[in-house]
Amino acid sequence: MDDQLDDGSQAYYEQVSMAERFFHEKEAKMSFIVSASNSGGGSDFAPPPAGSHVARCYRIIDLGTQTSVWKGSEKKQRKVLISWELPDALIPDGKLAGKPFSVSERFTASIGEKSKLRAVLESWRGRQFTKEEEARFDMKNIIGAPCVVNIVHANNNGKVYANIASIMPLLPGMKASPQVNESMIFSLDNFDAAAFASLSKGLQEAIQKSPEYARAVATKDRVELSNGGVEELNDDIPF
Repeated sequence: MDDQLDDGSQAYYEQVSMAERFFHEKEAKMSFIVSASNSGGGSDFAPPPAGSHVARCYRIIDLGTQTSVWKGSEKKQRKVLISWELPDALIPDGKLAGKPFSVSERFTASIGEKSKLRAVLESWRGRQFTKEEEARFDMKNIIGAPCVVNIVHANNNGKVYANIASIMPLLPGMKASPQVNESMIFSLDNFDAAAFASLSKGLQEAIQKSPEYARAVATKDRVELSNGGVEELNDDIPF
């Protein structure tokens, strides 16, 4: 999805730093904390069908600080990509035939009062954030969570893009099929080279432009030189 469409009217947002983000790997999962103080794509494959679909969140990708231009003004904001699979909408042909379609959306990594991510999460949860959740909401909680996504198509330069118009909780009596894709949380603050290598070329190139990526690679190299290997994480530290 075009990053310029991520947050609607950019004038609605303020540029801020990621003052409080905490990541820690635990049982193959990683916490991704956002807070109110952090406020601030098309391809050659066929897009998922337009309309309402039962979906599950399966992936959260830290894109680092990305630069965008809005009305001649340059903004630098920490971004995150969230992906949902549509387990009941299967790709009809090609190498991925039989696999569920997926749809992704980029957000500024903030749950500030006016942020798009907050609006989406509150619509999905069916309730507003508490003050305690505003201070420290763990995005890990949405991995595997079901919802209903409404997808609309947009045509741009001859390509059809699938955009998420809304996300809602499952209606009473609705059930979601089991998750197909492996869950994934990728963090630049706790860099995993293998996870990075599994991402698409487009995502890798976007992440490589961020200062967080440069710091992550430099830190990894320093650890390897000093210890002769990658430093092990302490699994006893709670997230």
